[in-house]
Amino acid sequence: GPWQVLLNELNKRVCTEDTALLARHELRATRQGGRTIDQFAAVLKDLAQRAYPNADQAGIREEQILTAFLAGLNEKLRLQVIRQKPENFEKARQAAITEETLLKLEEEEESTKLHQAISQLSEKVNALGLAQTRQPRNWERERTRSPGRYPPRGQFRRFNSKNRERKWNFMDWRNRE
Repeated sequence: GPWQVLLNELNKRVCTEDTALLARHELRATRQGGRTIDQFAAVLKDLAQRAYPNADQAGIREEQILTAFLAGLNEKLRLQVIRQKPENFEKARQAAITEETLLKLEEEEESTKLHQAISQLSEKVNALGLAQTRQPRNWERERTRSPGRYPPRGQFRRFNSKNRERKWNFMDWRNRE
């Protein structure tokens, strides 16, 4: 009706060809990223409206938004939605929402299994920790100095706490005072 004619005329004056070209480029380049399906679809609808503002371009707009939607979906979703061969943008959006919900459920299930495995592993580690509190076996004990043997080399260094007051070093026996 007359309202649509008025809108089309206003769009012709406000939306220049440059802004439409820019919007078309953005439409093709937009990716879902971290957005939900509904957020991504809203962004694409806005870009498609700016890219193809006239009512006589509605068929082109629908085709381009479907192409941009399928191309911009995250890869796991894209493959699932394309397999369903959606006829239009709205069917593609509904299929993507369904697939997104299924993927979230799978991730939650995997997360639950992972938490269970971690708790089982923690219990086993705790049980091992309790077993380690026993007395060390003979070969696990610290070695003590045997009579008649020299102490380890570090005890003869000049600045060792035991030898500090003597100011001599076993390796440098000529400097005895």
